[in-house]
Amino acid sequence: MIVELLNTVAKNPVDIIFGSSLLAFTGISVQHLLTFKSTASRTSRLSGLAYALKSSAVGFITLVAVAILFGAPVTKKHRKLGETLATALWITAIGVYPGGLALYGAGLKWHDASRLWIMRSGLARHKKAVLRTAQLRIMFAVGGAWLGAFFLPLDWTVAWKLYPVPIFFGAFVGAYSAAIASTTLALFFGFA
Repeated sequence: MIVELLNTVAKNPVDIIFGSSLLAFTGISVQHLLTFKSTASRTSRLSGLAYALKSSAVGFITLVAVAILFGAPVTKKHRKLGETLATALWITAIGVYPGGLALYGAGLKWHDASRLWIMRSGLARHKKAVLRTAQLRIMFAVGGAWLGAFFLPLDWTVAWKLYPVPIFFGAFVGAYSAAIASTTLALFFGFA
């Protein structure tokens, strides 16, 4: 079943990755609109979406630049630029966008990430937890994509090992692992 799914994605990766990204953006946005509970003053559902979309735009541009610097194909000779853009959009949809929504709801901004690593105090416990969850989601999504790239040079006769399919699934596994890790750490170890 998993091999069939991988082969299906490998047949038309750009359309499937773009569709999955749009579905992720839509699903996360609907969940945000339905379950939004702000811990910060003067935040609203729509302003949270606007902040997350601005964060996503910056994250997307950064991810594309980093991917190209690390050797992602951009010419037709290798593959199309669309695959690199689709992969960056996917990582943005499952990593940056949900993190932006969570941070804005807690009254935080992305620059607060440096405060978490530099200072031991200064942020309330629940704000630290939100910030660390956002950090873990992005780090694990990017790390999963990076680990997924391990399969690229192995055997190109198998369709699912062609770019960007392993990176797509690696990012998904990474973001899912971050959700499990942050929940486990929060529940059992008081991670905040």
